[in-house]
Amino acid sequence: MRSWPVHSGARKNTLPAEVLPRRIDGIEADERRLAARFLIPILGLLFVIVNYPFAVAVFQSITTEGGGLTFSHYIAVLWSNELYESCGVMLRYVAIVLPSEIFLGLSAAWAVHNHVKSVSIKLLLYLLAIVPIVMPPVAVGVMGRLMFAPDYGVLNHILGIEVQWLSRPGTAMFAVAVMDIWQWTPFVYLIVLAGFQTVSHEIVEAARMDGASPWQTFCYIEFEYIKPFLILAAFFRLADVFKVFDHIFIMTGGGPGSSTQVLSLYLYRLSFKYFNQSEGSALAILIMILLSIIYIAFLKFLPLHKRH
Repeated sequence: MRSWPVHSGARKNTLPAEVLPRRIDGIEADERRLAARFLIPILGLLFVIVNYPFAVAVFQSITTEGGGLTFSHYIAVLWSNELYESCGVMLRYVAIVLPSEIFLGLSAAWAVHNHVKSVSIKLLLYLLAIVPIVMPPVAVGVMGRLMFAPDYGVLNHILGIEVQWLSRPGTAMFAVAVMDIWQWTPFVYLIVLAGFQTVSHEIVEAARMDGASPWQTFCYIEFEYIKPFLILAAFFRLADVFKVFDHIFIMTGGGPGSSTQVLSLYLYRLSFKYFNQSEGSALAILIMILLSIIYIAFLKFLPLHKRH
């Protein structure tokens, strides 16, 4: 009777040692090609969506109605007194809003981090901070208009006075700035509070045992930990403040006069009220160049450029 060999154990891999790495590389290459097939159409669509309006704006800003090449639209914009008035309004708005949001957000984060120990209360404060951030700016503008209305406004009713908040240049700027601060201070608070979570408790306790006051602990220890988060929050808020439009448009429309006409509102008036698309496109390109220079200069302060 014929006997058959019995194999005990699993079949051994007989592939040469140099074949297996090549097969793995081939599988990874196939996966990369498959990923590229999925990503290229999406990235191409995003490229068109992002760059087509920019290309149209550039074309409108450097051409005449007859199709000739010209830079007169840029010259007209730069010679406009209204542009420099809007720049002044924008700078005043930034000077009010940005430091206020940074200071209030930092103060709130420090107070919660050092004095609120209950997890439930921290969670409640977190949820309350999310509410203004997720509100549409148009809704914030409607709320501000109702709050600062002279006849039926909540603020006048609480204070027992009758002030035309939105009809005077000084108070109108104050009103639109208050609504911006109310909506975006929680954003700074959440970022800075996340920075406080990185503070070393051992170092803080050691400083307190050595007699350091809360102010000294904050200045020499905690601030060094949260400084990158503060810079990041300021960077994001600076980007948003220069784009502000909705709530100012709803509350004052840029008035009274041009006292709250920031750059975005001047761009809107130039393009859609005066129907000057060419100069509006030129102004949009100039604003983009200005903001790009500011952001590049600001990026030098971000901590990512200090790490190797």
